Amino acid sequence: MNMLSLMENVSGEAFEELMSACFLYADSFSLTKNGWGADKSRASRELMQKLAPYYLRTIRTDHWFCYRVPGGQEIEVFLFRACGAARRILLERYHCLFSGDAPWELPEDLCFFRNGTLILGSVSHEDICFAYDERTAVCGRWETALPDAAEQIRLHPNENIKENHL
Repeated sequence: MNMLSLMENVSGEAFEELMSACFLYADSFSLTKNGWGADKSRASRELMQKLAPYYLRTIRTDHWFCYRVPGGQEIEVFLFRACGAARRILLERYHCLFSGDAPWELPEDLCFFRNGTLILGSVSHEDICFAYDERTAVCGRWETALPDAAEQIRLHPNENIKENHL
């Protein structure tokens, strides 16, 4: 399987098509807490409240998809069950993959997993998106990229997890 890199942002109908493909193949998805205080925004709080019924757990780590923080700091990642209702909630607030849409107001870096393995990952503010499952690369301009096994993260049940709390 080739790793594919998205070469340009997808928005509007193309973004909806991408989300439909991801939700078709994924069993969970994640959003990363924005480090610039977006968790304090009304839009962010409302989104997290709407997604609460699908919340699985919070992961705290120093490395997430294509993103690392210095020692002693952590990235806070929220994991949710992928289902049609969660997809509809995301589409109410997000209209494109990269953060040109609403920078710094919402959780970012949407990633999708199947059986604990990343199938599509993004870093919103850096315009990075890799597909590890070609079935998710349904729209937009993609090119083959060299696989980086270190970035195809896997969910582990014993990670530093805060269970059942948003």
